[in-house]
Amino acid sequence: MANTTNAAAPDMEAAEIKPEEKTVANRPEEKTVANRPEMEIVELFIDRDPSDQNPNLVIGINGKNWVMPRGETSHVPKFVADEYKRAREAQYNADKTINELRGIKMA
Repeated sequence: MANTTNAAAPDMEAAEIKPEEKTVANRPEEKTVANRPEMEIVELFIDRDPSDQNPNLVIGINGKNWVMPRGETSHVPKFVADEYKRAREAQYNADKTINELRGIKMA
């Protein structure tokens, strides 16, 4: 097995990266959720599925999925909670419109 510690230049010493030279992606303070306002964490309660067939709810946003257990409170980024609330409201409005077209009144 080849030594991979410094394969490009075996006679050169490995350069040490100073903290001020690190890129933003390497700074641990930039990766934390607390320092990113768009990643504010909120609590979200997901109701149980009436049919009890789906123990989890999956919310997908921009190719990333969040899987949350139903009947429990989860801690998710605020934009995930906002999307869940938007989807619930859209479903309620769609059900209301369908029922009004059928002549059924909703509360």
